[in-house]
Amino acid sequence: MMPAWDVLSSEYLLQTPYVNLRRDVCLLPSGATIPDYYVIEEPDYGMVFALTDDNLVVMVRQYKHGIGQVVLELPAGYIDARDADPAAGCLREFQEETGYSVRESFLLGAHMRHPSRLNNRGYMLVATGAQPAGNQHLDPAEQIEVVLLPLQTVFDKIRSGEIQAVQTIATVYVGWDFLQRR
Repeated sequence: MMPAWDVLSSEYLLQTPYVNLRRDVCLLPSGATIPDYYVIEEPDYGMVFALTDDNLVVMVRQYKHGIGQVVLELPAGYIDARDADPAAGCLREFQEETGYSVRESFLLGAHMRHPSRLNNRGYMLVATGAQPAGNQHLDPAEQIEVVLLPLQTVFDKIRSGEIQAVQTIATVYVGWDFLQRR
């Protein structure tokens, strides 16, 4: 088994409710020391691949300031203390962002976006029977357009590069695989 690095010291350079930046001094199994290893700490998040009874995928279009672009992706958001478990967090975020509910859902596991630098996980939930159930409940910084797309169109947009968010791509493929095997 590969040994973990020993953390000799840690120091927070930034701490906020949404993101922390930590600098670690690490001792490697080889005996080498890394004096400045930076880790970004963020809460876990949930993402939902939901299909309507007509096999339309519930997606969202919104501005993402990190890249300065409007993107098309699956509904997602942070899991927090309000949530009993990751599945509950996924469903809460889905309903808040879309105003939709689902008939059936399955937690498929989690993925890691950048485990060298980020400490969080993204939980993937697949859902069926998605339907409008009320209004969106958006955070002040959110402006979200709900977009319903045929499944084949979603795959086409992934292949063409129009959908680039890796967590959306992973969740679509893992979710579709689950539904095909079910």
